[in-house]
Amino acid sequence: MKKFAIEKAQLKEEFNFLETMEGHLHQELLILPYMLNLPQIFKDSTIGQQHAIIRQVFKRGLTFKEGSFRTPWINLEFESNLLIIKEKWLLFLEQPSGNFCGLPLGGYPGLH
Repeated sequence: MKKFAIEKAQLKEEFNFLETMEGHLHQELLILPYMLNLPQIFKDSTIGQQHAIIRQVFKRGLTFKEGSFRTPWINLEFESNLLIIKEKWLLFLEQPSGNFCGLPLGGYPGLH
């Protein structure tokens, strides 16, 4: 009986945790459509929040040179837009030695 009581308590704890997670996921799904409109989020943000967004996209810095922006690395989620941005001469990905396609040699940052 003691073994089953322990197992029952563990299952009840796990069930409560999963119920809580379901509530959190539901909340996140409600805000998802708003999160997909990054230009509007950026526009509605404070200057500090805008800087935080820019730091997440351009983690290794952003410079302005010869009429366009340059960066050594761009967040992978935005690399699909890079070709269009390059064609408009707005942003160039300048690779310092040791980097290829925005990724440091050896793969994704933090994965070793």
